[in-house]
Parts: sequence; C-alpha cells; structure tokens
Amino acid sequence: MRYRARVGFQNSASHGAERPPRMMLPSERAFMNRLMSEKVPIAEIARRLGRSRQTIYNQLRREEPTSARKRTSKLDDYKPYLDSRLARFDLPATVLLEEIRKKGYDGGLSILKEYVAGVKQREVRRLVDRFETEPGRQAQIDWGSCGTIWHESRRRRLSLFVLVLGYSRVIWARFVVSERQPVLFELLEQAFRELGGVPR
Repeated sequence: MRYRARVGFQNSASHGAERPPRMMLPSERAFMNRLMSEKVPIAEIARRLGRSRQTIYNQLRREEPTSARKRTSKLDDYKPYLDSRLARFDLPATVLLEEIRKKGYDGGLSILKEYVAGVKQREVRRLVDRFETEPGRQAQIDWGSCGTIWHESRRRRLSLFVLVLGYSRVIWARFVVSERQPVLFELLEQAFRELGGVPR
C-alpha cells in the first residue's frame, strides 16, 4: 500500500503537473522585444519562441519596470536653453556652464560637455546629404551659418565648413569667420592633408 502511494505520486508529478518554464535566454528576450516593437501579436510571439503566452506575459511584466524607468539628469531642464544658444552661436561648454549656473544649474561640466558635443555633431550631420559612391571617388562640401561672434574686436559672421567623404561618411569640419575663396582653398588643402588624399 505504501509502495502504490509512492508510485501514484511520481506518476502525477511526471504526467499531471506542469514543469516550471526554463528562463528565457538573452537572445530570446531580444527576439521577443523586436517582435513586440513590430506589433506582432502575443500568440504569434509565443508560437515563434515555442513558449506559452503566459510565459511571454510574465517576461514582459518583469521587463516593464526597467524599460519604463526614465533616466533624468540635472541638465534636462536646461537643454531647451542650451539648444537655442547653440543654434545661434558656437559656444564652448565652459561659457554655457556659467550661463546656466546663473539660472540655477548645480551639476558638473562633464555632462554638459558631452551634451554640447552631441548637439554640435547633429548640426554637422544635418548639413550633409548622404549618398552612395565608390571609395575615394567623391567628397561633398557645404557651408552652414552659425550666427555671429566677437572676433578681433568686432562682430563677425560665423560659418561652418563641412567636408564629407562620400563612401566612408568621414566628416571634416571647421568653424571660420570668412567664406571667401582663399579661405575655402586653405580649408580644402588642410582637409585633404589630414584625410590623407584627394578624392578623384
């Protein structure tokens, strides 16, 4: 009698009770998140992964706090002001730091430098039209207007010269206070010298 009871328990464990699902692999989670971003139904995601729908729901609930959490920084409230200033002038981070500290910013310089560099890089890329070409075949140049600055005791127009290699997308850029032909030739010579050659 005792033996039959033991056998009956083993049979119910092996046939009737559901085993705990194994943990999702990182590759499975990445695949699941990609399908979710593509608006694939939960049932279809479960089918592709060979998982139950409940397992997918459970995984999404576990990831929700992390994905929903938004990182904030002391700089966030001052980004609109920084964007407006950088849209008009090529100001260094040290100058901008003094300005926003007067407005109450109590953060550091490093995070500000990183943000300013990102804004300037986006401005450079905005001036560039991407196109396909063979290696060493073509480069594109353009001018961008960046407001005015004080230079040699007078206000001068600030321009951004941008040269982009067509194949590699390498960007070479310099700020200048003149777009005259001698300045253009000097910029081209400097760019070709630093980039290691002249496009055909």
